[in-house]
Amino acid sequence: MKRRDRTALFTLFVSLVMLGCSQEKKDRDIKADITTKAKSEVAFAGLSYTVDEGIVHVTGQCPGLKQKTEALTTIRGIAGVKGVVDSISIAPVMLDDRFSLKRSVDSVLKKQNLITAMLEGDRLVLYGQVNEDEWPALMEGLQSLPLSGIDNRMHIEASP
Repeated sequence: MKRRDRTALFTLFVSLVMLGCSQEKKDRDIKADITTKAKSEVAFAGLSYTVDEGIVHVTGQCPGLKQKTEALTTIRGIAGVKGVVDSISIAPVMLDDRFSLKRSVDSVLKKQNLITAMLEGDRLVLYGQVNEDEWPALMEGLQSLPLSGIDNRMHIEASP
């Protein structure tokens, strides 16, 4: 293979890696923006979300169609969002002590675009995936919260 061909292949490879890293940063920024907006909007009280390749996956409950529409409109208005997968159901949402705990959990997870968490009482269940380098700091942040336990159902990815 000629040197010029190898250089072109190397440049293509580096460009693809940079695009992948760039999209991951964008996904993390999108999740952080949603988390920030969720703190001030009650429509997000019963929702969880992940972001992958600019697509936001939203699950959980909203107390009514109006709140569901507000949440989806807010998400779609965030820079970088390419689409929304809506798995929101209409059901009662309790704004009790767990609401402030959920907001604290969301704050710890706000830069983890592929992690979602569900509270079962005061026990936290984690879903998704995380890089093994980020795992210790993530657990440290979660363990500082008043949780009775953490049930890890995540996939921990090897560091690149």
